[in-house]
Amino acid sequence: MNVLVESLSLELAPLRINAVSPGLTQTLLYGNTPVETLQEWANDTPLKRLASAEEVAEVIHFVTLHPQMTGAIIPVDAGARLV
Repeated sequence: MNVLVESLSLELAPLRINAVSPGLTQTLLYGNTPVETLQEWANDTPLKRLASAEEVAEVIHFVTLHPQMTGAIIPVDAGARLV
């Protein structure tokens, strides 16, 4: 996905191509998952929490508004990619 975003941002300029890469996000998809399991998953991240759908949406909104941003892949994963 990263290479696709970067390649398209060059090929399709001046269109801005970006991506948001969310980690585990608290949504209805995990509605039947025990709270203890969700907390275990959260504890595996440096920030010790899962993102909310609203937090991911805020990042998407920011990316759509910033006129200088293209070819970016923004992680919203509580630092999970670091461990």
